[in-house]
Amino acid sequence: MKRIKVAHITTVDQSLRYLLLNQLCSIREAGYDVAGISSAGPEVAEIEAAGIRHIAVPMSRNFTPLADLAALWRLYSLMRRERFTIVHTHNPKPGLLGQMAARMAGVPVVVNTLHGFYFHDHMRPQARRFYIILEKIAALCSDVILSQNSEDIEVAVREDVCPPGKIKYLGNGIDLSVFDLAQIGEKRARKRQELGIPENARVVGFVGRLAARRKGFLDFLRAGQCIVERDPGIRFLIVGEPDHGKPDAVEPSTAKEYGIWEHCHFVGQRPNAELPSLYAAMDVLVLPSLFEGMPRVVMEASAMGVPVVATDVKGNREAVEAGANGLLVPLGDVQALADAILAVLTDVALAKRMGEQGRRLALERFDERLVFNKIKAEYADLLRAREAMTRQRRSALYSKFGKRLLDITISAALLVVLAPVFALVAMLVRLLLGSPVLFRQQRPGKRRRPFTLVKFRTMTDERDARGKLLPDDKRLTAFGRFLRSASLDELPELWNVLKGDMSLVGPRPLLMQYLSRYTPEQMRRHEVKPGITGWAQVNGRNALSWEHKFALDLWYVERQSLALDLRILLLTLKQVLGRQSISLEGHATMPEFMGSGQPPEGGA
Repeated sequence: MKRIKVAHITTVDQSLRYLLLNQLCSIREAGYDVAGISSAGPEVAEIEAAGIRHIAVPMSRNFTPLADLAALWRLYSLMRRERFTIVHTHNPKPGLLGQMAARMAGVPVVVNTLHGFYFHDHMRPQARRFYIILEKIAALCSDVILSQNSEDIEVAVREDVCPPGKIKYLGNGIDLSVFDLAQIGEKRARKRQELGIPENARVVGFVGRLAARRKGFLDFLRAGQCIVERDPGIRFLIVGEPDHGKPDAVEPSTAKEYGIWEHCHFVGQRPNAELPSLYAAMDVLVLPSLFEGMPRVVMEASAMGVPVVATDVKGNREAVEAGANGLLVPLGDVQALADAILAVLTDVALAKRMGEQGRRLALERFDERLVFNKIKAEYADLLRAREAMTRQRRSALYSKFGKRLLDITISAALLVVLAPVFALVAMLVRLLLGSPVLFRQQRPGKRRRPFTLVKFRTMTDERDARGKLLPDDKRLTAFGRFLRSASLDELPELWNVLKGDMSLVGPRPLLMQYLSRYTPEQMRRHEVKPGITGWAQVNGRNALSWEHKFALDLWYVERQSLALDLRILLLTLKQVLGRQSISLEGHATMPEFMGSGQPPEGGA
């Protein structure tokens, strides 16, 4: 069986490597053919070593119109060539370009993970409106948007980025088997010694891009200045690189301007495998960012039992339970930030309790496997929905054009070929059962419109002393049973098919009085033309209960196609030749339908 092809798109390879690699591997293990698309970079080798195919498409994180158009064209060409079934985008730039390219290329399923909107309340109104428009364009291309935090769902609905039903909560997670203080042992002491940090020093940590506004790194340095003035023994462990290419990038040397350079330990970008020991070397993690999606650093620190001090902004509020695993402070309030950090550092009992609560929260809410399962479940739902939609479209096309052509062709041919059989049966009916030769009765057709059904007669008109027709089993002669068992009584219905009242295949037309007895669901059997044969007829015919027959009829209504109709016709021929399931056991004909849940009475 051919595996379903899935592509995940990010701007840079670091995002694939450090944020998504476990997710991609989990999806691949579920049976998908997974590829990662991003700009080329040093992490590609690690991505491919994990068994994930990487496809390089140059993309910039900045707004570069000409380069972005070129990236859009490359993504479109790639998707046309690769024929992915699912395209899953991440981050603002790939979220826009990747989804647009996917829709242009006809990719069946398009998913976007929202890691946080680029626009925010502190942005200039014109710029904010511009980025909202871009998000709306991207959302038009999505089948579903998976948001890492619940507040972004509220923002999306409030700003009319997308309908409420299109965006769902996903959350975020980490590998709790890696970020586990119990696995560290002596690594904490060795890491501090390696970094030149005294064993007994209290350490304030920062993990992330060194960006003045987006990550609040200047506020971190300003708060550090306040802290050192009150306690010169405190150290600062900074993990990350300047956000090069961005106007708010901050160089490590900036710490000199705040007089805390000698208290800082800048270690740059470090591999994921080293992060647990770096967190273990901290006494508190600080994240004074402007906004977040669902901050991984907070989840990682909490899982390691490290208390957190963060700004009270969207995203941070999702990961920090104030007073439990950390403290939240107002955005831009440097003094409040410094006071909160010192409160954690000086209150041993508070820090211990927050560390324990952090680990508890991580186990309950931050397990990446929960996220992976949600994504795979969403894929399965979207693929089922897409398959159903495709089936409905094909069914509608066949129902509108192909089915009528098939009916006319076969019914006209059979009427000509079987003319001698018609003549012979008509003569025998006239001799053995009398007149009229044909049985005519009003039956409900498509949309419940009545039509006159014609069949060969199979019963006599015998009546009792009061003039009432005898029961079916008394009036059904041996010859009539033969006609029914051979389905010869149905032959005149080919005329109904040729006229357009019926189809060769469809739910059998029942009695007019049954219409008031159907449930709304059972009434759906009249959404298509009734048929000479149907799915119920080749799966038990009159040996089935009414409820079972109606369920089979509805199954057919939802799945009708040329292939299914041909299959039913072939099975009908086999069943007729075998004379199978002519009637329900104990009845000459099918018992009267009295309504769902009602016992059968009499005959029809």
